[in-house]
Amino acid sequence: MDTNALFLPFTRRFPLEAEVQRLMEGARIGVPQSVHGELRRLEARGGAHARAARLFADRFPSLPTDLHGDDALESLARELGAWVVTSDRALRTRLEAQGLGVLFPRGDHHLASSPRAPPFP
Repeated sequence: MDTNALFLPFTRRFPLEAEVQRLMEGARIGVPQSVHGELRRLEARGGAHARAARLFADRFPSLPTDLHGDDALESLARELGAWVVTSDRALRTRLEAQGLGVLFPRGDHHLASSPRAPPFP
């Protein structure tokens, strides 16, 4: 999960967890350590919905990484054979170009998968 995706349930009433499970039944959701850190920093600065997004992220296992930002997401996706959930168009393009799977918002309440993505294991 990318930071921006974790805000979707609170900014758009988006059923994020349900949508991940709809597309990938049985998927285990994880959040990179760097994303947890970013959410804590946003919360400390008083960012809108940051506390809610952090509490939501805390429900999922933290994935260890020494990298930050998009590099952490890309590295973990490659290492774990995982899909990335993001609403960042530039990150989506970057990951798809490398054949990595991406789930992204399509409309107000649905996720879609990248067209060139590998099949869900």
